[in-house]
Amino acid sequence: KFSEPLFEITTKFEKYDRLINEEEALEISKLKKADLENIKETILKIDAVIEKQVEKRNLIHVDGKKEFGILNGEILLIDTFGTPDEDRFWDAEEYKKGNFVELSKEFVRQYYENLLYVCPKCNEKFSYRDFLYAQREKNLSEPLIPPLSDDMLKKVGDLYAGMYERITGEKF
Repeated sequence: KFSEPLFEITTKFEKYDRLINEEEALEISKLKKADLENIKETILKIDAVIEKQVEKRNLIHVDGKKEFGILNGEILLIDTFGTPDEDRFWDAEEYKKGNFVELSKEFVRQYYENLLYVCPKCNEKFSYRDFLYAQREKNLSEPLIPPLSDDMLKKVGDLYAGMYERITGEKF
């Protein structure tokens, strides 16, 4: 665990999420420094609840994202949290043995990062991730996301059903 929590702020209103610093976040949002501190405190409270829940289930809450928005001057939490989509979890028993068993959608991200994509125009092969970023850099349309294989769909389904059971203690 870090001695201090790490907070990263990104934009959500641009074509792609962009990492920004606190000063830019305050400028864009028109929030006060105290508002940003309140958001951070809220995040820590949410994480404490998640950690307390999953600790009982032999999980480590590694990190996660929380999305906030502003409507009519009111700061709102605008996305879900505590699921394998927004948060990363490790198996605590495996961690004690020195193994990092990732229990989140991270393996799907890695699948796409390693998936070979054949450019329809030049027939060259790229990793899907590299091709995606190259297209973005050139301001070209993004390649279609290839569907997951049947094997990957089963793995995703098994992970989500299993994590539901581990986090809630209820049968899926």
